[in-house]
Parts: sequence; structure tokens; C-alpha cells
Amino acid sequence: MPKVSVIVPNFNNASYLDRCLSSLSNQTEKSIEFILVDDASYDHSFQVMKKYRKDPRFKLYHFPINQGVSIARNFGISKATGDYIGFVDSDDFISENYFQVLKESLERTNLPLACSGDLSGEEYTKQCVVDFREKEISLLTGGPSSCTHLFRRDLIEKDRFIEGCRLEDSAFTILMHMKSGKLVLAPSAKYFYFIGNKNSYGNQERSPQDVLDLLRVNTYLKKQIQKKKDLSIYEKKYENTKAHLLAPAIFWIADSSYLSSCEKQDLLLNYQVLLQKECPNFEKEKGLDIYMAQIVLSQFYKEELFKEYEKKSLGVNEKNFKKKMGNFQTRYGWYQ
Repeated sequence: MPKVSVIVPNFNNASYLDRCLSSLSNQTEKSIEFILVDDASYDHSFQVMKKYRKDPRFKLYHFPINQGVSIARNFGISKATGDYIGFVDSDDFISENYFQVLKESLERTNLPLACSGDLSGEEYTKQCVVDFREKEISLLTGGPSSCTHLFRRDLIEKDRFIEGCRLEDSAFTILMHMKSGKLVLAPSAKYFYFIGNKNSYGNQERSPQDVLDLLRVNTYLKKQIQKKKDLSIYEKKYENTKAHLLAPAIFWIADSSYLSSCEKQDLLLNYQVLLQKECPNFEKEKGLDIYMAQIVLSQFYKEELFKEYEKKSLGVNEKNFKKKMGNFQTRYGWYQ
């Protein structure tokens, strides 16, 4: 049995697949398997993948109908046989020692979770252990991408990625940070995130569906904290994480080309009130550019927000906001 299982979901990334799969085939970690899940691509991705099937480390699966990255990853987890499980997106690539370094870091520290660092380019100069239970340590330390992490199998065995949600990575990784309690950062393992793929989620305009997915992720994580007794210690800490998680939707709504100015005004007003209720201290959070957020918001309703705050009569909650957003979703053909 291999020590490490690497899951690679793919949808129409034929142009980048060779670079990705070559970086996998050159891994210095010897005890490893690669689970390739083609999610009904209609380019020549499957043909590219077939070339690597000659290598016994590569296992290839093909979905006849597109089902989304979460289902592809969850399927890969069900097929994995390794003690450790990692993920690589098919348009990215990794350093030759990537999985060896992460695996050895886990074995050396006896921790269930290792990370090469977040995708923002932040550099870590030496291996260190992060304790999420410490007050000053954010639950987002190491970033929200599952691809920059290596998970011990028993950590993720009972959990899966949320299906039908575009922000599944954030929910899964933050949950794993809380479950593991500690994380070892291994700076000599390099994950190269490719920003040139026009079809990648990171390069697409955020739609109201993404706002709904943010709320869904928030609801999911709150329920997990309430349901799992050992996570209750993170209840207050998640309040801070929640502010960083939910605040970007202010910009997504304001910049949307899907909505008219009147719709933006209505949704921004409601979302701002909802955000204040969910995260009463969000404006004090470090790293949130609230000043710029206020500038964006002021374009649409200027003094109206403050008038509504003074009235304190808006019955805005997550359920009502989702209902309002759902009306736009139905009108424009967005589906969860």
C-alpha cells in the first residue's frame, strides 16, 4: 500500500495537464499513488491522462456526466489507499520534493496536518508548528486551499467536501484546522498556483451564487462547531474567522455585472446589516479593508445605510437574505 494518495480532479484543463502530471511523476516520494478523476471533460484531457496510465502509480477514472470538483474529490478520497491524502488542481504543479517533505514533516511531528503555506505567496523561512488553540493564531493560517495541505487519513475519514458549493475548499480546510488542533508548516515544499487559466474559479467574476455559497459555508462551519464537542473551544475564535470569510461578499455584490444598481443597493444594504449581526466587531478586524468597503458601499446608498441603522427596524437574517438572493437567482438562472 502507498503511504501517500494524491487526488487530481480535472475538467477541461488539457492545456495544463502535462505540466501538472509531469510534476507528479517526478516526485521524490516513492510510496505514492495518483488518483486522476476526469469530470466529463470535452477537450482532450482524457487522452492526456491516458499517457500516464503506463505508470502503475497513476489510476485514472472518468465521469460520463460533469458533477463538480467536490464530488470528484470525494470520489478520489473513496478510492485512496494511502495513510496520507493530498490534492493537486490539474492546472497547477508542485516541486519534486513536495509530498516527501510534507509526509516527513507529519511523521517527524506526529501531527495529522501539514501545509506548504498559503497561495498568496507568503514565505515561511523554517518549519514550525502552529497551534490553532492559541488566541493570536487565525484559523486561516496556512490558507483555505486544500491543495497546500497534506492530511493524515484518519483526520478526514468522516468528513467530505460540501457538494454543489463553489467555496468548498474554505469549509473543508477550516474544519480540518479545527479538528487537527495543530498544523506543521513546511516551507521547503512548493505548490505553484497557476493564475493564467481564464477558466479557473479564481479568474471568474463572482456572482450572487457565490454570496449564497459563502453563507452556506458559514452555516456549515457553525453547525460543525455546535455538533462536534471537541470543536466547541473554537466558537469564539470562529467569530473572527467568520468576519474575514464573509466580508469579501460586499465587493462581490458591488462589482457584479449581473445586478442593476437598484438591486445592488438593496442587496448591499441587507448584506451589510446581516454582516453586522453575524460579526458585530468585523470593522475592528485586522486585515479587512473596511475603509475601502465603505467607499464601495457609499456609491450605492450613501446615507441610507445609516438611516436604517438608526431605525433598527430591518428584520435581516441569513434566511431572509438567502430568500431575497434566491429571487435574483431564479430570475437569472443560477442554480445551487
